[in-house]
Amino acid sequence: MEVSGRGGPDYWNMQVLVTPVPAGARAFISTDASAVGLTSEQGDQWVDPWTMERRGEPAAKRELDLTPDGPGHVFWLCRFEIPVVQLHRDTLRFLRAGHAVSDRLAGPPPDGSHGEMRRSLLALLREDADHVYAVGVVVRLDAGPLGPDDNLVAVLDILGFREIVRRHTLDELQSKLAGALLGALDLAVELSSVAFLLDDAGRPRRSPLTERVQHAIMSDTILLYLRNPFGDPLRTMVDAASCVIEMAVAMGWLLRGAIDVGPFRALADHQLCFGEALVSAYDLGQAHAWGGCVVSERVREQFPEAVSRLLGEGLLVDYKVPTYTDAGRLNVQRKPALAVNWCFFSNKEFRDRRHALQAQLKHAPHKPARKKVAMALRFVEDMMNQGLESVRPRVGQVVVERAPGS
Repeated sequence: MEVSGRGGPDYWNMQVLVTPVPAGARAFISTDASAVGLTSEQGDQWVDPWTMERRGEPAAKRELDLTPDGPGHVFWLCRFEIPVVQLHRDTLRFLRAGHAVSDRLAGPPPDGSHGEMRRSLLALLREDADHVYAVGVVVRLDAGPLGPDDNLVAVLDILGFREIVRRHTLDELQSKLAGALLGALDLAVELSSVAFLLDDAGRPRRSPLTERVQHAIMSDTILLYLRNPFGDPLRTMVDAASCVIEMAVAMGWLLRGAIDVGPFRALADHQLCFGEALVSAYDLGQAHAWGGCVVSERVREQFPEAVSRLLGEGLLVDYKVPTYTDAGRLNVQRKPALAVNWCFFSNKEFRDRRHALQAQLKHAPHKPARKKVAMALRFVEDMMNQGLESVRPRVGQVVVERAPGS
């Protein structure tokens, strides 16, 4: 079946190899790229991607990742013929290194249903000067927990910023904010990526194909939000927030904030961010008297499965965090709050979180500041006692190798 002109130019030059793709199917490609197949409870199907003829199962093969970027339905297993000029410059780098690449298709789903259509290129078949030939799938992403105007937003304040400003010159502040803090935020963005790219000199290079988080700084407030909602959005945000909090502690600063979900919009070109999620995350963070990050009940309600998974792993924990009463007094919650376990990941460059917080506690300028640092220190010790501190490395490390001539 050849699809031509359906749904706009993105659907042109697309040869459907297998349809429908059964639920729970697994996809494979032979090591010489001469056969592509699906295995499922309904049986096995192997075809030549060029002639469309049925083939037997090859002796040597590797599995392709059919998992969509979120809740969705795989429509077709296809061979794509794509003009090189239409490809993002990093797409070939990913495909040559054996990684899948997804992008958006213009036009509605072919069955007339609602949802965004994605083209996932799973394996490179062949390339020439003008075209790239790849095997992949067309996927409809169903509506996930986030609405069309919703986003997950983390708002983190630098505690004691007024005192920091008083103690440092503008040059020193610029060095800390523009150097160390922006470096920490860039690292959080890179670590949220699905993979790393290396430039021709072997240096890490950022790419919009891989980044999942954006950030902004407004005086003493750090804002994190999702670049796109696909994949595992809550895990992405929790990972990014924990990275920023830990890097701040290593710099001698303590952050306090919250993650919430709701209407939000960012006009990055104009450095303008606004929406209910930003305001509610700020208010929620301000209500807690510690150094750390809580997660709203709205997030728990909207992402029940993701929250359950992250609680099971230890990336999120139920924790009793002191809050402020309307009169400004401390109030220890009877019901635990959902909190980000920012010390979950191991970090070879920053081994002793307790030592860093003890140093902050020693130099805290007044009693309220000492209480917040003390609560952060207690949190780290509680995580250690529960076996939830430095559980595993932050990066499962997917590195895209450089390709000759790219």
